[in-house]
Amino acid sequence: MTFEDFQATRHDVTAADAPQHVRDLIDYDDTIDTVLLYEGETWIAHRADGQYWLLICRDEYLTRDLPCLEAALYDFYRTECM
Repeated sequence: MTFEDFQATRHDVTAADAPQHVRDLIDYDDTIDTVLLYEGETWIAHRADGQYWLLICRDEYLTRDLPCLEAALYDFYRTECM
């Protein structure tokens, strides 16, 4: 799967409609309004202030640069999920 194919798997859901494994991690954060879901049950949270939040293992990223986070998530997916 290419990076572009991975990006194309994205679909947005409200935080309340996110899968349980995501809700378990974001329930404490009421600033998250949308979750971007990708292939392999991977995800990026979108905060009401416009920032995106990504948690991979012990690494945490917070930025407005969605393509940058998608690239990091794709690298994780490619090495850990494929």
